[in-house]
Amino acid sequence: VDLSLSIAVTTYNRWASCEETLSSLVVQRVRLLEVIVVDDCSFEEIPIPLVRFCKARSIDYVRHEHNKGLAAARNTAISMAHGKYFSFCDDDDRWPPGLAFRLVEALESAPKDVGMAIALREERKEHCAHLFNGYPRLTELMKQGLTPPVGSQIYRTELLRKVGGYRPQVTSGVDHDLWISLARIDPKVAVAWGEPAIVGSSPSRDRMTTVEGRRRAGIENSLEIWRADLCDVFGEGFYEHFVMSYRRYLDYKFFIQSIQRREFADTVKRMIMAPWLPFALVKQLGRRLLGRRVCTLFPKYKGD
Repeated sequence: VDLSLSIAVTTYNRWASCEETLSSLVVQRVRLLEVIVVDDCSFEEIPIPLVRFCKARSIDYVRHEHNKGLAAARNTAISMAHGKYFSFCDDDDRWPPGLAFRLVEALESAPKDVGMAIALREERKEHCAHLFNGYPRLTELMKQGLTPPVGSQIYRTELLRKVGGYRPQVTSGVDHDLWISLARIDPKVAVAWGEPAIVGSSPSRDRMTTVEGRRRAGIENSLEIWRADLCDVFGEGFYEHFVMSYRRYLDYKFFIQSIQRREFADTVKRMIMAPWLPFALVKQLGRRLLGRRVCTLFPKYKGD
């Protein structure tokens, strides 16, 4: 039985966190594990200690001659991958012990038409398990409002190559971009319950998802790129719902960040511009108090 897994780590100017990321991957207990590092032309070359670390653990390393972006870097890893399955880990995230095994096992134990699996926390099982009854199609889950979990996804490598991987012109929402491309062939989806990837959260890191201006502009560009696919697969009504959902998600995300940073003038300004935000916050807090974890980040699509 081929249990080979290729994990891509794409990096750009984050050598300080990269070794910890790789350390969490090389100890994953999966037969024929392949780790691929794609350096998207960082300002500084890979540090010598990290070169030695990679060589000692048979980690493949490749460097782009020019900065091409996250999507293109992941495509490079897909082209290099030898594994039956493909996954990725951001360069400041970590995989908890057993994550790779659970993801691979979710696909190995599923019917052959199940093409991907995602990891979700065990505590979400009570409220979310119904979404995964009978291995749902990807399009069904997207209509339910499910969005890609960060760094906790696995795919049959052949499917990624079939859809051409990621679109290099997409700079924000790269995980969603892959799901939208895959929706055209609509694979079935498995779930692996347990701890997902541990996301880097250092406030000193300049994460694309926390820089509001670039994030919003990038998503607006992506929404235009996705229009044709989403309309063809789901219809115009779903596309309008998806656009609204993404924009409201960003509004809420940056509203919460303004509260966490104690930027109270900015918080008030956001509430004035979007009066629904405080009600959404109260609703979310109520769910937490009652132990009702949200299964999806986007609202369910109620159209045809």
